[in-house]
Amino acid sequence: MHKPLVRAAVMGAFGLGMILAVQQSTPSFRDVPAGHWAKEAVDFITQCGLIQGFEDGTFRGNQNLTRYQAALIFYRFIQLGGRCPNQPTTPQDQAMIDKAMEEVSKELSDLKAQIAGITEANTAQDAKLQALETQLQQLAAAQAQPAPAPTVDTSALEARIAALEEELKKVAAAQAQPAPAPTVDTSALEARIAALEEELKKVAAAQAQPAPTPAPAPTTAEQESSQQARLEALESLAKELNNQIKALNDQVNTLKGEVDTLKAAAVQPVPPPQPVPAPQPAQPEATPPAPAPAPLPRMYFGLGASYPVEPMVSGPIEQVISVGGFIGVHDVILGFGPRVGADYNLGNGAINVNAYLVRNFNRGGFFDPYLGLGVRYDASSTNPNIVPVYGDALLGAGFNFSRNFGLYLEGNPGLGDNLSLRFGVRAGLKLSF
Repeated sequence: MHKPLVRAAVMGAFGLGMILAVQQSTPSFRDVPAGHWAKEAVDFITQCGLIQGFEDGTFRGNQNLTRYQAALIFYRFIQLGGRCPNQPTTPQDQAMIDKAMEEVSKELSDLKAQIAGITEANTAQDAKLQALETQLQQLAAAQAQPAPAPTVDTSALEARIAALEEELKKVAAAQAQPAPAPTVDTSALEARIAALEEELKKVAAAQAQPAPTPAPAPTTAEQESSQQARLEALESLAKELNNQIKALNDQVNTLKGEVDTLKAAAVQPVPPPQPVPAPQPAQPEATPPAPAPAPLPRMYFGLGASYPVEPMVSGPIEQVISVGGFIGVHDVILGFGPRVGADYNLGNGAINVNAYLVRNFNRGGFFDPYLGLGVRYDASSTNPNIVPVYGDALLGAGFNFSRNFGLYLEGNPGLGDNLSLRFGVRAGLKLSF
């Protein structure tokens, strides 16, 4: 016996309610608006008395159904004679209901035993109350006689009556407790709808793709800009020639000064020869400074695939795996840099967009570990009641085979719906520039 069989039986009851027409007025629930896909089924089973709803006027259709709750539904169905009043039941629906009732037969027996025990307790309490009322009436009649009657202490008796009334209130409250509403698992149907919507978006995008436009012919402004550039180049060449002529004139003036100095020295007497200084040993040439290393690339991007580890998703690998990419910048502030990316699931077409602040601990080395914190946005979510933004993290390492090429491997822990934990792995190619 498993919960899916109970869900199948309840879904059969929902299907029966959607096929049959509701002929009597039914209470409306705040969380089952008009146009809801299961409103007819909810109205039908509520009209039949199988589900009563909650005191705050809600149906709570997203809560899980326990086996005891299912047993209570079928017990009420049995009390109605196995059918809803004034509504026919097809043999197929009756067979499905009988099969589901077999699944919860033990819970039905336990529920019948509990109700029988409550009934016996009510009968016993009623008998005790009647006996106490008789005794009180006798005491009142005795006190009404003219002869003085002995004083009777009824405080203990009144305490017992108050205790019995409190027990009766608890029993009545337990019987009036509304049964929780069953839930229907629509995750598979929602996944198929999301996949169809994604295909429609692709077709619409392909039809709306504009045709490539030819390159425009150069305009008059572009021709004027080209002529201006050529004119500036000629002016720069003329300035360079003027500088060279000025340098030659300076050299000629220098040579004239040296000639005049030599003529003046020829008139003066020749001085005695000066001793020739000994040659000095050659000084070693200064070692040129080593060239500064080229700066490390700041921007990078990656392509790869991811696989969900927890919660584990069953199915062929081509329907579970996601492909995606990212782009980021190193060392923007305090050693951290932003990184954004997206993943596309090949099975259901779901799209997740993520953004992180990443800190590298050995950038430029072969083994480059890094840590990232950020958020993940589920762009394919169809639940209008929540904002599909979740906390996410990165624990990864890069393997750099050169300055611009490497591989990466990273784990991806994060949060899902209802603060559930999830974990995935991602690997692929990383390029830096």
